[in-house]
Amino acid sequence: MTFFKRTVTPMIFGVAHLFITACGGESDPSQLQDTRPGERLPSGLPGIDLSLNPDLTPPGLPPDLWPNCEDPYVSAIQFAKVRQDSSSRGVVSITAVVTNRGRQAFLSGAGQQVIQLYEESSGGVVRMVASRAFGNLNPNQTATVRYQRSWWTGDEFPPVYRAIIVYDPDISIDGNPNNDDCGTTNNSRERNSIEINRLFSSRP
Repeated sequence: MTFFKRTVTPMIFGVAHLFITACGGESDPSQLQDTRPGERLPSGLPGIDLSLNPDLTPPGLPPDLWPNCEDPYVSAIQFAKVRQDSSSRGVVSITAVVTNRGRQAFLSGAGQQVIQLYEESSGGVVRMVASRAFGNLNPNQTATVRYQRSWWTGDEFPPVYRAIIVYDPDISIDGNPNNDDCGTTNNSRERNSIEINRLFSSRP
């Protein structure tokens, strides 16, 4: 199935060093993270530095100000160090997080929506490095997809990572009002990975 709806048309290139936290179907409860407004999402990833991930904090609005609808959005792109081999080399993970920030549960069929993570190099080459279909999301519940790769801090122009939510083109006419995303302007996020270099500033 091709996924397009109210978002960026994906450019699909080769997948490399792919690590997906879960595959297909409805969101795996073991991979979901619940928080209260203003609390930080627990990373669950080794070596993560919350000071490098300010966007892990949910919107911070009290529940009565959350939109009274279902609103999955890209809430974070997380950086974490998996392994450090030297002062400048190691393995890192890049994780895209989707959260339902609405007060209503997002109830949808498996595979009708996908999280996609793209890597854009300094030469302008864009490739999709991770993808995961997800299903139901309760309010403030999350789904994630993770990509793992080797890292060298000497790269003068590290890549930019972009995460997007892509919907089935027929999702708005499938007869299910509980999977109509009420916020279509928050379905993508990007982050420059130069911040990953700070994870290697000291040995573990």
